[in-house]
Amino acid sequence: MKIDIEYEASWRNSFLDGTNDETLPKKGRKFIGSMTALKNSENYKKRDVSLGTVMGILNRLIGDQRKLYQARKDEEYFFKDIEPLVSYHDNIQVVNNELARIRISNEYPEPQF
Repeated sequence: MKIDIEYEASWRNSFLDGTNDETLPKKGRKFIGSMTALKNSENYKKRDVSLGTVMGILNRLIGDQRKLYQARKDEEYFFKDIEPLVSYHDNIQVVNNELARIRISNEYPEPQF
């Protein structure tokens, strides 16, 4: 069986430390996207489309809303037998080098129209 998933863009970096492949820490994953934190190059987390990305999408398509690591631990994991057979090709056609500035504030000013 062949499944084609076409997409225009993908987010290929992360502002969180850790990984989606393990249990969340009690306080969640640490936000490392602040301007001071990003001065340290090891805090820039480049992410690629991976088998985990593909399996996460397939799990969502069948209605499984759990984190992928949780689904994979389940004895009744839907893709248990076929996941080792899954292959994918990430056909990148456009690369954008965009910079996003994220500002977190406790104040929410009224919009000016």
